[in-house]
Amino acid sequence: MYSDVSSEAGAAIPIKLFNATCYSHPCLNGATCFEELDGYSCFCLGGFIGIHCEQNEACPVGWVYGHTKCFLIVNSLPNANWTTARDLCYGLDAVTMGNGEMVEPSLLFIENMEEYSLVQPHLNADWVWVNCNFVGTTWKCYTDREGTLSDYRNWDTDQPQQRNGEKCVVIISGGRMHDRLCTRSYATVCQINI
Repeated sequence: MYSDVSSEAGAAIPIKLFNATCYSHPCLNGATCFEELDGYSCFCLGGFIGIHCEQNEACPVGWVYGHTKCFLIVNSLPNANWTTARDLCYGLDAVTMGNGEMVEPSLLFIENMEEYSLVQPHLNADWVWVNCNFVGTTWKCYTDREGTLSDYRNWDTDQPQQRNGEKCVVIISGGRMHDRLCTRSYATVCQINI
């Protein structure tokens, strides 16, 4: 839009005026607003689409969005041992993402406290299996079904103990890790990396 402003000599000087549409914060879910001649546009963060970035297209229906992952809270399964929980997640069909990519689910692995704070409100249990176990002489934690290793550890005070053959890991309230017997029963959460 242009408007004419008169100078002291009386000549019209065209001045370009912008609508300050971004001041109303029309972009949602952390998106960045960019002013344009005819309004604005939103640059959406990963996982969101739409004019205002209002739609979450990253996760399939029934999965919880978590920035770089989608989580499937398996509330229908009674508490299961670690092997059953892992096999349930690994046995799920590959998920088709919004970009057409196929991703295979794995057992939950929390890689930071932000991820824990995203998934925690959806849990109906205080203790949940994670994709970590003791192999040979070391703890191995996997971020996906392909076996990608992670160095992230958030062991609770005095953990891991490895007493009485504790070789599997749960995450407890507060996002802390505890080693447990693999035959004990805890809640199951599956994940896909997006």
